[in-house]
Amino acid sequence: MFIRQKRNISGKVSVQIIDKSSGRYKVVHTLGCTSSKIEIQELLIKARQWMVDHCGQINFDFDGEKLNAEKLLDSITAHKQVGLELTIGKF
Repeated sequence: MFIRQKRNISGKVSVQIIDKSSGRYKVVHTLGCTSSKIEIQELLIKARQWMVDHCGQINFDFDGEKLNAEKLLDSITAHKQVGLELTIGKF
C-alpha cells in the first residue's frame, strides 16, 4: 500500500491510499481533496496514521540505531566459542 496525491480536473489534489497487491491499482481509502499546500500536508499525515492503524504494517524506528548497537556491544562482557569443533571437527 502507498499514498497517492492525484491532481483532479478541478485543480485540487486528492490524497488516497492505494493497494496494488493484486496487480491492479485499487483505491482503499480517500482522505480528502484540497488545493491548499498546508491542507495537503495535513492529509498526508492523516494518511500515514490511517495506514499505521488499519494496515498492520510494522514501522521500524531507525533513529538512534547506531547508539543502540553501541550499547549492545558495550554490554557484552565475555564470550565463549562453542560449536566450532562440532562444525569443523577436532584440529
